Amino acid sequence: MLNIIAQASEPIRMLPTKSFTLNLGQVVSLQEEGSDIVCFPSDGIRPFGIVVALGLAYDMVAIQAETSILETNFFEARHYQSGEPLFSNNEGYLTNRRIFRNSIALGSVIKGPDKDSPYLEFGLI
Repeated sequence: MLNIIAQASEPIRMLPTKSFTLNLGQVVSLQEEGSDIVCFPSDGIRPFGIVVALGLAYDMVAIQAETSILETNFFEARHYQSGEPLFSNNEGYLTNRRIFRNSIALGSVIKGPDKDSPYLEFGLI
């Protein structure tokens, strides 16, 4: 599940890789597949954006890669505090754990999941 609360621009429509099934809220990277540039689950090193829509025309997905505020339930089960940086793990899940020394932060936590909401609210930068 993923909700866009606010966004600076419209998501980018792209072809997904045929090698993996993508999920809403999953962090993706880009790679060349044949003659196409496709998105695939992030490896934790080169995050590009977050999947915000699936099953679009021509089997495309929408990727939010610009500044926005989002909430999702697609994250590692960890304790999240406001202001912490967010990264991608090696399966495309959001995490506050730096996977590699050179991992790039995707954004920061606005509000972690709690008894009132199971969602992670965060700012994508």
